[in-house]
Amino acid sequence: MARDDKPYAVGGNVPSEQAEASTANRGGGTIAIRTLVELQVLTMLLHQALGSTEDLVKLRQDVSDSIT
Repeated sequence: MARDDKPYAVGGNVPSEQAEASTANRGGGTIAIRTLVELQVLTMLLHQALGSTEDLVKLRQDVSDSIT
């Protein structure tokens, strides 16, 4: 969770250590990226299959802003 009131898109999560590269587990970053790519593909396929007209980029940004 962000430590300030700025949405993630505006200032990022600068004071937090989330999603930063780890020196203890160098493979962890690669696995995380692969997982994110798979999630993006699944999201895109569902979006297309359901015939949604919503903009995925805007939807992701709105969800991100509401979380942080």
